[in-house]
Amino acid sequence: MRTKAQVWSMDLIIAVVIFLLAIGVFYFFTEGKVEEDTSRLQIESQIIANRLTGDENISIVKDGAIDDEKLQTLILKNDEYDKLKEELGVHDDFCMVLRDQNGSIILIGNGTDNRVGIGSPHIKVNISGVTYNCSESYPKP
Repeated sequence: MRTKAQVWSMDLIIAVVIFLLAIGVFYFFTEGKVEEDTSRLQIESQIIANRLTGDENISIVKDGAIDDEKLQTLILKNDEYDKLKEELGVHDDFCMVLRDQNGSIILIGNGTDNRVGIGSPHIKVNISGVTYNCSESYPKP
């Protein structure tokens, strides 16, 4: 009686090793993307907050409250977003929104030209399930 046996050739062993290495490399590179390092964004958000509350040239705060005139000046600077980023000393895109005590977003503007926020027009802001671009103008409801 003859029994059939499978032969493990060197080619098959090398192919299995290469396949397992490929899976390992893929797993290694995709695993690191899940937990992104946000420390740089936190630092830049703190820089923006410090500049907008303490730097005389770009501050929007006067006597502990937001000054409407200074806020309007900042809105005008937002029209040249890259220059605003440079003046604030940041490299990443940002969107600054104002919220009230209840956490609701307050539209920024003068009544006719209202914006959801100040910053990159490429950043989306969600308000009550509706998505807006950060610095686009919207009529006040």
